[in-house]
Amino acid sequence: MPALSDFHEINVRTYVHLRGEDPAVLFFSLDAASALAAALARASLRLPYCYARIHRGEDGRHRSYQAARVLPAGPATLSASWTIEGDARPAGPGTLEHFLTERYLLFSRAFGHRLFRIQVHHAPWPLRAVEDLEVSQTLSVADGVPLLRGAPLSQWSEGVDVDFFAPTVV
Repeated sequence: MPALSDFHEINVRTYVHLRGEDPAVLFFSLDAASALAAALARASLRLPYCYARIHRGEDGRHRSYQAARVLPAGPATLSASWTIEGDARPAGPGTLEHFLTERYLLFSRAFGHRLFRIQVHHAPWPLRAVEDLEVSQTLSVADGVPLLRGAPLSQWSEGVDVDFFAPTVV
């Protein structure tokens, strides 16, 4: 069902573990171009999905992304453009890119102080180098995360299919 599984998405996240184990991702927000998918994921798994208008542009190796959060209340935006370089390849074990992309668990707030632990499966992300990155965003500030300083680590990928397994409460 394309409306539920095939849409543009942006996320603001951090990297966590549970009691020194289970390296995972915890999302501050997930902005999705599907209002239906955002509403269902928010209601069922309590993931912090937001509906956003998202436009992605492509001209040869040049890419662009424009997003504006609609629901819940904005304003939160992203404007980015970059050029992709080189061939796609998975991140090498032990690299920062591997640490950031090869996560197979996520947590979301369940009830009270409890969490949903959700296992996912995906092929290794095929990453390509990025040059000439220009980015302006207010998503992180809207989520209560201070703006980071310095040059961002940038990689680009066509994406991967992700399978989600039933959540457990921890």
